[in-house]
Amino acid sequence: MRSQFVSQLPEQAAAIRGMWSQFEEAPHRFSHVLLDIGRIAHRIAGTAATLGFPELGQLAASLEEAIGGPGDLPGDERKIKRLVAKFVKEMTLISDSDMEMGRA
Repeated sequence: MRSQFVSQLPEQAAAIRGMWSQFEEAPHRFSHVLLDIGRIAHRIAGTAATLGFPELGQLAASLEEAIGGPGDLPGDERKIKRLVAKFVKEMTLISDSDMEMGRA
């Protein structure tokens, strides 16, 4: 289960980077993109902590909270941008580390 989770991180990180780029190009047109990023973060938050990646889980939970849900007022875009960058970086570090160790 752990190796499957880690093997999916690069694809999820790439998806988040793409969604964030869309959002930055037209923030008011693509507010639904933030909700999509929040959904990915939500899925990762619990799983990461359970599989031994507490920092990734915490970043995911923080990002999800910063984005909020449907009907919430938009969060602080600078804070969200910072969290997206940290989240994607941590996903990449975990994936690269596991690949180097031959686990994924």
